[in-house]
Amino acid sequence: MSIQPNIQPKKPLNVLQKMMQKEVVVRLKSNIEYRGIMVNSDIYMNMILENTEEFNNGQQAASYGTVIIRGNNVLFVSFKNSSGI
Repeated sequence: MSIQPNIQPKKPLNVLQKMMQKEVVVRLKSNIEYRGIMVNSDIYMNMILENTEEFNNGQQAASYGTVIIRGNNVLFVSFKNSSGI
């Protein structure tokens, strides 16, 4: 029997709050993907992205300024770092 270190789970909403003003990828349940700078989110995971690009099947479909995404449509959120996604 091994003893695991006491690891605290990360709370998703806290992670979202720390990622404000960072580049994110948001995939919706419809498989459409939005990439942009997250400028706000709330407890329902509603998000506001700026400088947003829409991707469908990996191909860029459109470019937008500001996009509001309703949280219940979100499949996942990925954060970009200096080495990619």
